[in-house]
Amino acid sequence: MKTYKIIIDTNVLYHYLDISINPKLKDFKFEEYDLYITSVSLIEAIIHFQKDINKIEKLLKPIIEEEITLIGMRFLPLSNNEINCLYYDIDTCLKNKEDIINSLLELKIEQEAGFLRWFYIMIFDVTSNMMISKRGYNFEEIKKQEYFYKTLHIMKESNLQYIYTLFQEELKTGYLENSSSDKALMLLYDLLDSTLLSFFIFYYEVKYNGKVVDKNNSLSKDLLDKISSEFNSDKYVESIKNKTFFKNIKKKSYNDNYLNSIKNIIKELNHDEVQDRLKNIGLRFIESLLKKIFIDGSKLRKNDIEDFLITQSLNLDVSDDKYLFLTLDKKFINLIEDTHPKSFEFAQKLGLTKK
Repeated sequence: MKTYKIIIDTNVLYHYLDISINPKLKDFKFEEYDLYITSVSLIEAIIHFQKDINKIEKLLKPIIEEEITLIGMRFLPLSNNEINCLYYDIDTCLKNKEDIINSLLELKIEQEAGFLRWFYIMIFDVTSNMMISKRGYNFEEIKKQEYFYKTLHIMKESNLQYIYTLFQEELKTGYLENSSSDKALMLLYDLLDSTLLSFFIFYYEVKYNGKVVDKNNSLSKDLLDKISSEFNSDKYVESIKNKTFFKNIKKKSYNDNYLNSIKNIIKELNHDEVQDRLKNIGLRFIESLLKKIFIDGSKLRKNDIEDFLITQSLNLDVSDDKYLFLTLDKKFINLIEDTHPKSFEFAQKLGLTKK
């Protein structure tokens, strides 16, 4: 009887199929485990080799021959019909192989754009929560406070479709140019920095009952003097004015304040409508990812999107503690230290991490 059910990621699949060998797994006995892979990982591999149908057939062979069980993720599914049509030459397929791959790429872009928009909202909430509750950006006057909260909410909600479309366009362009990671993530940080600047402009407009930008639509010197005086930190002001706060966030940037805000947001998520879509492990992954960004100064990677979607598979059966995740991605391994400790310990035993 096999001991554990191992969910492998794309790079482990490449090793298993001798597409890309990793020496750390050369003595790993795959046959001692029940092997699984998510549709997220398999689609990632198919897209990666979209111009090489022979490689795609090689990727699908262990699924067809039931060496590896496919876990279908409902937000990024891969049907048996699509698998068969990609693997075999079937005249009755409604789409040819190229059309199937293009459809999978389109769906992948939709999901990644949705995640980036949702992550933008998360960081917007974390930052505004920290500024309001920890840095004193609120009002004693009730009417001003209510107006401030209401307008912040409108600022966020009114741009959601527009932001989603922007992410979609950048991801499409990026995949065509093979640079999807850079383009989409730079857009994320640009949007966050612009939103933070808008937060400050709006706060001071409410506070001082007037516009705080000059005729060139730039921050007025009067506003900068007020911010500098209240923060007593010219460097901090410069990062907001130049919209580089998130791009250059440092390890010691208000650690405790951000961490507390992160915890509050995660608590709220547990009572939010997203709870039905996010498993507990998914929530822990998001919390861990936010900590990495705000506390450790790490940057969000595009792989983090796929890693987050994959973590959902670790909640297949809450009564079954014999699922482990096997990845060669060191940053993902570090993230699952808090998210799924058993998988992290497994990686340590295999020498995949030094922690």
